[in-house]
Amino acid sequence: MEAALDTLLKVARAHINYDLRHGRQPLSAFAAAPRLYWEAFAGATRVDIRLDLAGEETAAPMRVIAATLPQHPIVKLYCERVRTA
Repeated sequence: MEAALDTLLKVARAHINYDLRHGRQPLSAFAAAPRLYWEAFAGATRVDIRLDLAGEETAAPMRVIAATLPQHPIVKLYCERVRTA
């Protein structure tokens, strides 16, 4: 999980730095997540993480809140409607 979060932060930093270099609002190319994902996140189990950000150039401080779910919200949405005989 830490490796996945580290990679996600690197991708986010790359986008933020690109946007700042081009005079854009950081992450402005990304729309907000659909409500389904916000609701899933609100009910998810928070994960206590500590990421070592030392030595990395950042456009701005990053706050990371991670959480886990037993299954993806879309899978849950569609699996609940499927019935087998």
